[in-house]
Amino acid sequence: MGHIIRIRSREQYMAALNVLDYLPGTWHSRGAGEFPVLLVLDSHFQALVKAGVVQVNGNEGKARGQKATKKTQS
Repeated sequence: MGHIIRIRSREQYMAALNVLDYLPGTWHSRGAGEFPVLLVLDSHFQALVKAGVVQVNGNEGKARGQKATKKTQS
């Protein structure tokens, strides 16, 4: 399972990169500007939590929007 981590500051981004450099596997950074988003695996997320880079609060990867209702034929 993957996690979406929203970066809040440049210092947090640099600390996350320092931790992710030592871990095997693939992670992705998306978004331009000062607040990128990291897409990481479970093992990467646990390492970032253990290093104190991110907090476990339950809303690091909530989906936005609502599901569309099913159209009925008339």
